[in-house]
Amino acid sequence: MVCSTDVDECPDGSFVSRDPADNCNFEPCPSPPVTGTNKCQAGEGLWNLQLTTDNYGFETKWALYSAVDGDDNDIKVSGGPPTPYNYADNTNYIGNTCLPVGNYYMRWNDLFADGVCCDHGEGKWIVKVNGEVVLENDPTDDSFTQKDFPFMVVEES
Repeated sequence: MVCSTDVDECPDGSFVSRDPADNCNFEPCPSPPVTGTNKCQAGEGLWNLQLTTDNYGFETKWALYSAVDGDDNDIKVSGGPPTPYNYADNTNYIGNTCLPVGNYYMRWNDLFADGVCCDHGEGKWIVKVNGEVVLENDPTDDSFTQKDFPFMVVEES
């Protein structure tokens, strides 16, 4: 069965795709954090991604890795959009998750190496940890097909 390529936004700001094994119903949303305060557990920090696509959303993909040793042992934690889907043009996406304290990197891919801003729309991306900006796109350094951006997750206070 082939499903449409739309996604559904969950209450936490993440997105789920349709499941062909379940009559193309949307996959379930992730469970909220364990505590009732919507905070992360001890030893974790709250990671947040805010992505606005440009006029060519299909060009943009990202992956979040736990930086074990900077080699083949790094662990992919998350990524987007869900396979086999593409991001929509000129659309805002938001994602949050609790991550264990440690070193990570975002791997951004731009199919045509023309960036998310400014020649083809007003796209941008921002990564926050515990509400503080740790990464954001630089429109003057957006000419790459793939680039890694390291950052650190500290415990949420």
